[in-house]
Amino acid sequence: PVLAVTRSLSNATNTVALPETVEGAARVADVSYVDWALSPLSGVSQILIVDSPLCGVAVLGAIAAGHGGFSLKALKTGGIAAGSALVGSAIGACVACLLGQSPDTIVSGLHGYNPALAALAVATFYKHNWAVAGLAVGSAAATTVASVGISSALASSLGIPACSLPFCIVASICMRASPFVPMWKLK
Repeated sequence: PVLAVTRSLSNATNTVALPETVEGAARVADVSYVDWALSPLSGVSQILIVDSPLCGVAVLGAIAAGHGGFSLKALKTGGIAAGSALVGSAIGACVACLLGQSPDTIVSGLHGYNPALAALAVATFYKHNWAVAGLAVGSAAATTVASVGISSALASSLGIPACSLPFCIVASICMRASPFVPMWKLK
């Protein structure tokens, strides 16, 4: 079903109607709040091609532990990296919802793994500050938009999925920002 939404903005000279239809908006209400809340964890788990919030928790734990051991600084850095992946996945779900994607694909995490990887790449290679946080958020949103566009183009023309191509493109662009954003010194 299609939910018809009509809104008019009026002033003395003209009237503008904003969107007449929103595809899939009626189905958004059919998904439980718990499923929506767990979708970022499912997005992180989709990095391993698994649809499981519990697996998402395990992946986040591995990301946090894998960033340098158990010193206080390493735990902070690992926590930032894991948090970046989770926030990236959540942003991916929100942007996909705004783009009118199927709630089933959003809840299963299919719109969360590329943004999670993009935000994780930014958190891994750049020094942590507010500018980098903005870059991580922007990369997650851009990856979702790229993922929707590339997936549609590849599916309609070649019949193949986009997989992690949107992440690769956006992460490469973010790495080109290195003259403007301070990076970690790589050994």
